[in-house]
Amino acid sequence: MSSFLTPPKSGPTGRPAAKPRFGKPNPVRAMREREERRAANAAAHSNSLRVAAVNRNASLAKPNRPQCPNKACPKPNVVDGTCQTCGRISDDSNIVAEVTFGESSSGAAVVHGSYIGADQAGVRSMGPAFRRVGGSEDREKSIREAKGLMQGYAQQLNVSDSLVTAGTQVFKLASSANFIQGRTLASVAAVCLYAACRAEPPCKVMLIDLADLVQLNVFKLGRIFKKLNEVVPIGNDGLIPVYPEDLIWRFATKMEFHQDTAKVAEDAVRLVKRMSRDWMVMGRRPSGICGACLLMAARMHNFRRTVREVVYIVKVTNHTIQNRLQEFKVTESSRMSVEDFLKQDFLESSHDPPSFYRQSAEYKKQLAAKNKKRKRPTDADDDEDEEEDDNLADKIDPRLIEGGADLSKAPVVEYRRDDDGFIIPPIPSKIAKDPSLVNRLNENAEDEEAEGEDTNVQTLDGLVQEFGDVMDEELAENGTQETSQRKGSKPQLPINEEWEQDEQELEGVIEEIFNDPLTYEHAMAYTTAEQRARIHTVWALQQRPQKEVSMSADVTEDEFADDPEVNNCLLSPEEAQIKEMIWVNQNKEWLRKHQEKVFRKKNG
Repeated sequence: MSSFLTPPKSGPTGRPAAKPRFGKPNPVRAMREREERRAANAAAHSNSLRVAAVNRNASLAKPNRPQCPNKACPKPNVVDGTCQTCGRISDDSNIVAEVTFGESSSGAAVVHGSYIGADQAGVRSMGPAFRRVGGSEDREKSIREAKGLMQGYAQQLNVSDSLVTAGTQVFKLASSANFIQGRTLASVAAVCLYAACRAEPPCKVMLIDLADLVQLNVFKLGRIFKKLNEVVPIGNDGLIPVYPEDLIWRFATKMEFHQDTAKVAEDAVRLVKRMSRDWMVMGRRPSGICGACLLMAARMHNFRRTVREVVYIVKVTNHTIQNRLQEFKVTESSRMSVEDFLKQDFLESSHDPPSFYRQSAEYKKQLAAKNKKRKRPTDADDDEDEEEDDNLADKIDPRLIEGGADLSKAPVVEYRRDDDGFIIPPIPSKIAKDPSLVNRLNENAEDEEAEGEDTNVQTLDGLVQEFGDVMDEELAENGTQETSQRKGSKPQLPINEEWEQDEQELEGVIEEIFNDPLTYEHAMAYTTAEQRARIHTVWALQQRPQKEVSMSADVTEDEFADDPEVNNCLLSPEEAQIKEMIWVNQNKEWLRKHQEKVFRKKNG
């Protein structure tokens, strides 16, 4: 061996000796390496055996089974939650998390278990699981009915299906908040659909349209909508207002402008924008603004549309449209021509709001002047009428006023009246048993009436002889004076056929009033006539011969001898012949077919 101190051995030539290529192995090193390999193999084998033992024990371990709650049970054996030895119940709710399948009677695969949705309060009790079959829950039933109502409303109002879906979601939120309790399903469904329409602009549906479909007052439906907005807030920024521009096209299509519908709608939108600059749109319902603008736009394009036609479409009153037109008339834009208004830009100036200028003194003076023009000047006419009444009072003969009977000593007659103020006729007296006495009383009453009429005629003739000629002369003189005085002042009214017809109608009405049966005289006459009619009926019944009623059990033909129905039930020979002809004529086809059948049977 060589080292640093001893130089290597050199060969015969002076070079160092070469080391052999394959040296002799070191036995000590070989033994040490062999022991190390043996120890490593032993450790690896022990580890593998330990892991295999653990896995084998884990696989052979029994599953966790429920234990019997009875500690004194000699041999616990729990099956399906019940100990088979002592009978104690260990578990009463076995929930299986895994999905299992089975087979129905028809061979179809069925999933065992049930599906519970996120918005479902319980398990579906109808139909197999994972199948969209309606359950018996009231909430799901109400949601389906509400969706059906919304689809019907949407079809009538031309609303898209996406809004119906959004309205159904709003209805679910309202149902979760118990908003349906105390309200009808139709009203809540309509309000939810309107909320969905308001949430997605442009809104082309008005609440009054849904109120017409639901047959409910629009103000009551509006209160329900406000309550819904409090319970279920719609949108982060609140409700989106309904703009008149969104409704004009819908109203214009209903007014039959045909190919000019787009032009009229565009001009109406331009009028709405102009009104908005003049502070006429803010705070007003959009339907009134749309009606006024469509009416003006239609007349700008030479379409004759009345206010009444617009009212039926826009669903506002005549007064509302007239107010919008009057407010636009005050503005400066109303003084422009149609061409200038359509072609030129809007005026930079804007008018004051109607609520502002209506409080001014100038506007109040103009309004008072208009009201004075509408009223009829009655002061001068009243003075003239009073003077004419005084003149007529002076011209009346005082003898006519002083004449007549003195009624101061006459007794005051008080009549019974009902709640409405009509006179109640007196109670008629009872019918006398002896008709002869009543006839005598009637004859005496007729004689008294005849004598009274004669005396009245005599008194009238005496009055005519005493005062008639003088009164006629005075009236004739006064008439000539009045006509001469009034010829120059007032023209006479022409009397035509219409005038005469009106006079006849008035006379008929007056006669009806005078002949009113509710007066005392007519009530007395009615009672006397009724009493006489009763007397005559009683007398007629007494004069009728009494028939003996047969008490035998058998009904004979003699009892029907005087019966007109029995006597006339049989037709005469002439009537029977006519009836036979009619029957044969109506059934001749059947008779022919019947005769053919009989003939075939005989020949066959």
